[in-house]
Amino acid sequence: MERRMKVAVTHDGIFHADDVFAAVVVRRMFPRVRIMRTRHPDHLAAADLRFDVGGKSDGATDFDHHQPGGAGVRPNGVPYAAAGLVWLAFGARLTSSASVALEVDRTLFQSIDAHDNGYAPCADGMTVTVSHVISRMNPDWQEAANYDACFAQASALAATILDRTIVRAVGIVQAEREVMVAIQNADDPRILVLDRFIPWQTAVCTLAEEVQFVVFPSMGTWRVQAVPQQIGMPGNRRSLPAAWAGLEGSALQAITGVSEATFAHRGLFIAGAASKAGAYALAQKALQ
Repeated sequence: MERRMKVAVTHDGIFHADDVFAAVVVRRMFPRVRIMRTRHPDHLAAADLRFDVGGKSDGATDFDHHQPGGAGVRPNGVPYAAAGLVWLAFGARLTSSASVALEVDRTLFQSIDAHDNGYAPCADGMTVTVSHVISRMNPDWQEAANYDACFAQASALAATILDRTIVRAVGIVQAEREVMVAIQNADDPRILVLDRFIPWQTAVCTLAEEVQFVVFPSMGTWRVQAVPQQIGMPGNRRSLPAAWAGLEGSALQAITGVSEATFAHRGLFIAGAASKAGAYALAQKALQ
């Protein structure tokens, strides 16, 4: 397929994050492809692949979402745009992992597609997303309108963002595997102990309902952290005891009976100890 993939077409003029990121993915999949920005019917018909233009989506050579009825939605209801459609077709092959591709979609392409479809508009006018950043790379009203040059600059930035998102996704997938092994080996299913810090929240919040606290090393000491009810949202499955709030050193040691306790955050979501055993003891006390 790569040998005959010579020309890919997307629309010209103003660009958005979905066509920019789709272009990056297409070029990664087919390094020799020439991406042409045009709406001319003859060029569309002659192209080997079309994205964000053309009025249809077949998952192979056409990836548009502007046709009546759109191009489908994800299981969570987020509709596909060009970026997500192209990633759905090629992401697993580019990353050599269906799990990594799914995580990249969750953490990058879903947001881009939602924004492009008007599915999740920003109401406060203050939040800046990847989609906003890419859109701002179009020529401004007082600048000379060289959209193709700006599209190339936006694509370079998008390529860097995609690369870093893939690196992070690989780490999250690997972390999930390590977390699940640690959970299976736990003495108490309510306390997850990690011998090194790894990003545990995604795995624990989605796959381990019993875990209440996580014990892990941090800069030469140890922490016990409450598991949030939802990632990025306030509220814990179980907070640290209210009497610990804001205590440090001997005051915390006296109330907990843990001689190595060092502090408890007043927000009751994290506490510290000088050793792994101390942090684990704090977690046990918090469960009483």
